[in-house]
Amino acid sequence: MNNYYTQLNIVRTIEQILALPPMTQMDLAAQPMFDAFTDKADTTPYTAQPNQIPLDTLNGSPAAAAPAAAQPAAQAWADWSKKQDWKGPDRANPARLNHADWYAAHNFTQPYPGEDKILTPDEVNAGTAQAPAKASATDTDG
Repeated sequence: MNNYYTQLNIVRTIEQILALPPMTQMDLAAQPMFDAFTDKADTTPYTAQPNQIPLDTLNGSPAAAAPAAAQPAAQAWADWSKKQDWKGPDRANPARLNHADWYAAHNFTQPYPGEDKILTPDEVNAGTAQAPAKASATDTDG
């Protein structure tokens, strides 16, 4: 499996599995994650990896943990995140949110898939940087 999926694809897939109607036009238009499933279970044994961050740890500043060379970009993403309205779903630009999640998960050491460098929020244009949908009128990017 080598597909690009977003939260909308996950929601659409869950709706399909549970035979639920779409909640919005965005998940109605999203492609279900058909390639993530098979008709036969994979029972290959695996070794579980213990968590490396205590489960009672709150999110810290991603900029503080980033390598020195990535500090400016990490700080730009931290500043962008502080400006977002996190009180409800779908209020942040999806392309920028996907980038922020990617960079934080990779400690600002790997460019977003398909890109050559780590971008700042201002360099991620809505609808052109692998966004699942264009930003809406409620987009709170600043």
